[in-house]
Amino acid sequence: MNERPTWSCYDDAVERHGKKVPAGVWYHGLKDGKADMPPIPTDTWICGPLHVEATTANQEDGDHGRLLRYRNVSGNWKPWAMPMQMLAGDGVEVLAVLLADGLALDRKNKGRILDYINSQFTRKRMRAATTTGW
Repeated sequence: MNERPTWSCYDDAVERHGKKVPAGVWYHGLKDGKADMPPIPTDTWICGPLHVEATTANQEDGDHGRLLRYRNVSGNWKPWAMPMQMLAGDGVEVLAVLLADGLALDRKNKGRILDYINSQFTRKRMRAATTTGW
């Protein structure tokens, strides 16, 4: 991996540097090297597999969000249309929903989940509805 910093999401365990690492969202970053040394590559596991499938908005092009798909600790894939307004503060509501649905996460890096979601852009768009029916 030459391009850093970057995010990657692996649906299955992968081999990195000769050892198997768990599936999920990984942050591939750089930390400062000592003295005049070059930066050191870092690989940080953030959470279980989590994909941003689409951006969402209502008919008036408001109430924007992200359609998330993630695998919980039971191995089941779950969809969630997350309102972007939930990222406005500290994001605790986002984490609460994901945890309640069973997404595994690294508590000391939980804020990075929000950074990951916010940084993901997709060309796929979906219409969000606040009511059902005709």
